[in-house]
Amino acid sequence: MRKSLVLVLARLKVSVSNAPRQSEIKERGCVADQPRSVPRRPTDGFVRTLVLALAILTGQSAESKVFNIRDFGATGDGVTLDSAAVQKTIDACHAAGGGTVLVPAGSFVVGTIQLKSNIRLHLETNARLLGSTNLDHYVQRPRGEFVCMTSSSWVMLHATNVENVVIEGKGTVDGANAGFTNAVTGQWQRGPLGILFERSRNISLWDFTITKTPGWAVTFFECEHVDLRRLQILKVMADGINPVCSRHVLYDSINFDGTGDDPITTVHRRGADQRYRHLELRCQKHQTWGPGDSLRWRRFIFSLLV
Repeated sequence: MRKSLVLVLARLKVSVSNAPRQSEIKERGCVADQPRSVPRRPTDGFVRTLVLALAILTGQSAESKVFNIRDFGATGDGVTLDSAAVQKTIDACHAAGGGTVLVPAGSFVVGTIQLKSNIRLHLETNARLLGSTNLDHYVQRPRGEFVCMTSSSWVMLHATNVENVVIEGKGTVDGANAGFTNAVTGQWQRGPLGILFERSRNISLWDFTITKTPGWAVTFFECEHVDLRRLQILKVMADGINPVCSRHVLYDSINFDGTGDDPITTVHRRGADQRYRHLELRCQKHQTWGPGDSLRWRRFIFSLLV
């Protein structure tokens, strides 16, 4: 990063030094009558180089901001409720203008966690965000909200009206099968959704595993520009990935192995401009899935691993 910055600044210096001086302009006879008090406009090359330098400086600053959830009180012992510490870390990262929220190795028990804009949630190898089995640790959403349409009322990792969020790493989001038995009907009821983004954009989910979610595992409602790559959806108790009324969703090398319902269900409002490109499903065994109607697909690939 520093070498790139040095090169850019060097180019910036060259751009400035190569800009024609007033004496040279007069010798060329271009604008001999131009007053010296009128400043020269920077060349296009100078502007492009300056923008590139500022972008590198900004990127370097953002990448250097790492917020470890242990530094904010998370224990990771698999027993203690770490929701407050994880949320405090995310809030601090967001308040600082963005950066990386680091989840190190350990099992961190959480209820509802609210994600914020401009953060990268990095799950290290052997890191596990473990859903609490006590539903009192989750925020129960009021009737009428989207989540209630999924036969649930709670969410583990939740975000509304955010942008530029990445969840990635070799760790795991584990819903702990936190469903419950209805005291009246005696039937098992769905628990919290694993991950839900609502009305958000520029969302990326890469490389991690999500398992044992008692509600829909990964859901997007009215989102756009969603990038899903190399995810492991394992032994979830309901649907795998559900983009609802969303568009510009990219799936690449998603592995489903054991879903209680549809691995993927695409749902949208009639007439919505919803497109999926490079949809690749890699499944360990055959499972049904239900796309919405009137979709336009680009490069649909289905491969069955046997």
